[in-house]
Amino acid sequence: MPCDHRPESPQRIQSRLLVALLAINASMFLLEATIGWFAQSTALLADSLDMLADAAVFAIALLAVGRSARFKTQAAFSTGVFQLVLGLAVAVDVLRRFLYGSEPKSSFMIVTGFLALCANLLCMALLQKHRSGEAYSR
Repeated sequence: MPCDHRPESPQRIQSRLLVALLAINASMFLLEATIGWFAQSTALLADSLDMLADAAVFAIALLAVGRSARFKTQAAFSTGVFQLVLGLAVAVDVLRRFLYGSEPKSSFMIVTGFLALCANLLCMALLQKHRSGEAYSR
C-alpha cells in the first residue's frame, strides 16, 4: 500500500498548535484557580486568570485561523477587553483581602507557581518552534 504523505497545510499546523496551547492554559487555569482559592492566594488566583486570558486568546485565535484581517483585528480587540475585565477582577480581590485579610499557604503557592512556570515554558517552546506562523503574536 502506498503511503500518501502530503505536507500539512500551514492553517492545520497553526490550529494544532493553538489547540495544544489552549489545553495547557485551560488546564493550568483550573489547577491554579482551585489551589489559589484553597490556599487563599491572590497571586495564584491572579495567575490563574492570566492563564484563563491566555486560553481565551488561543481559543479566539483558533477561530481566527484562515479568516479575514478584519476578523483578526476584532478578535484581538475582544481579547484585550477580556484581559482588562480579568485585571479588574484581580484588583477587586486584592481590595477584598486588604480589607478583610487572609493568610496564604506558601507551600501550595510555591509548588503551583513552579507548575505554572513549567507550563509557560512549554508554551514558549511550542510558540518558538512555530514562530513563523501567525498563531500567536502578543
